[in-house]
Amino acid sequence: MKWINLIGLCLQFLSFWLAAPELLGELTLDRLKTGLIKFVSVFPIYLFAFLGAGLGLVMGIMGTLKGINAKDGEPVDFIGYAITLGVVMLLYFVLLFFRIRIEKAIHKHFGAPFIESIIKNEAFRKKLLLAAAILFTLGFICQLIAAIAS
Repeated sequence: MKWINLIGLCLQFLSFWLAAPELLGELTLDRLKTGLIKFVSVFPIYLFAFLGAGLGLVMGIMGTLKGINAKDGEPVDFIGYAITLGVVMLLYFVLLFFRIRIEKAIHKHFGAPFIESIIKNEAFRKKLLLAAAILFTLGFICQLIAAIAS
C-alpha cells in the first residue's frame, strides 16, 4: 500500500508541473522564456547525473556488504557485481564526456521548440491542464486506495 500512496504523490507532483504553464499565463511565460529554455535543456543532464551518483552510492554499499559477507565465509558473486559496476561507470563516463553535446542537442531540438509552443499555443497549454487534472485525480484515487486499505 505504501507504493500505491507513493505513486499517487508522484502523479500529483507531475500534475502541478503540467498545470503550471496555464496558471502562469502567456505574459509570465514570455518573461521567463530564457530561464525556462535553459532549465528544460539541462534538466535531463542533471537527472542522469543524479541517477549516476545514486547508482554509484548503491554500488558502493553493495560492494561493502559483499565484502563483509565474503569475510564471514559466505560465497559471493563478485563477477556479476564487477560487470554491473563497469556498466554503471561506463554509462556515467559517457554522459560526462558527451554532456555539452547532449545539452546543445536537447536545447536545439527539444528545449527551445517546447517552450515556444507552450508560450504561443494556448490550445497546447489547455491540453496540458487537462492532462494535469487527470493525473491529479489518478493520484488522489491512488492515495485514497492506500488510505482505505491500510
